[in-house]
Amino acid sequence: MSNNGSHNNGSHSSTRDGKQGGVQTATDTRQQVQGTQPATTSGAEEAKSCPIAGVNWFVKDYIGRHSHPVNAALHIVGVPAAFTGFFLLFSGKDVGRGALLVFVGYLFQFLGHQAQGNEVGEVTLMKNVYKRIQRNRF
Repeated sequence: MSNNGSHNNGSHSSTRDGKQGGVQTATDTRQQVQGTQPATTSGAEEAKSCPIAGVNWFVKDYIGRHSHPVNAALHIVGVPAAFTGFFLLFSGKDVGRGALLVFVGYLFQFLGHQAQGNEVGEVTLMKNVYKRIQRNRF
């Protein structure tokens, strides 16, 4: 049976990566991000070849890390709140409200990642930076 529910007489189209119909699911993306399935190229390699490919990799990675409905919903509220808070904070328009929005925005994002069971992106970034610094020490 094909992806659209119709019978196709037992023939399945598959791509060179073995995926039925060439469709990559959220589970496939999550497995690549979590390292349980080898990705064909890294985000850095894609970004070097074409800026749009780098954006494409980022979006796939982001979707994989935010696929839980609670995490996605909390990010829909938390990310704009944090951005607005940073604007208010650094523009000096309303420092108190800005600080509160940054705190609440990041709290929502943290709670979303707790619901999904993975790390907040900034924590992952800091770990990667630390590892890179440690690797380059003499």
